[in-house]
Amino acid sequence: MDELKDRITTFDYHLDLAILIGYLIEKKMIVVEEVPSKNPHVKHCYYRVNEQTRKK
Repeated sequence: MDELKDRITTFDYHLDLAILIGYLIEKKMIVVEEVPSKNPHVKHCYYRVNEQTRKK
């Protein structure tokens, strides 16, 4: 999420990115993959497009 915000700093609505991503996750258009980190109490979240919802 932070990487996306850094890349779109000129975008007027970059602060609303978290809301947009949350909406896309809710609609199952984006899938969140949790990956363990070195710290057992922390997980990395990776976001990817759900291929099943992608229009062909």
